[in-house]
Amino acid sequence: MHIRISLLAIVSSALLGAAAIGRPAQAPAVESQQPLAEGAADVRAMLDDGRYACAEERARELVARARREGRERTREGADLLGLLARSSWLGGRSAAPETMACAERALEISA
Repeated sequence: MHIRISLLAIVSSALLGAAAIGRPAQAPAVESQQPLAEGAADVRAMLDDGRYACAEERARELVARARREGRERTREGADLLGLLARSSWLGGRSAAPETMACAERALEISA
């Protein structure tokens, strides 16, 4: 349990940074028009607002999009995986195997 929390803390601080981009949480633009970085900023705003389920859903969509576009194994992809792990963890799914797998993949990519 401590390892899982520590791993997620590392992902949060290393990939997500200490400061979130100060944008109001809003409905994302059409997927093809919104850069992944802007989608990530939306997820961070949702996390800041305590909207963990919404953040997890949006992060999951962005990770799937990054995979389709062949960008999952980039720094941007690692950031999105970290956001998915963080939103799942904060939403009460810290024991879910997928949460740990996303955190581990994010660290592997960013290493």
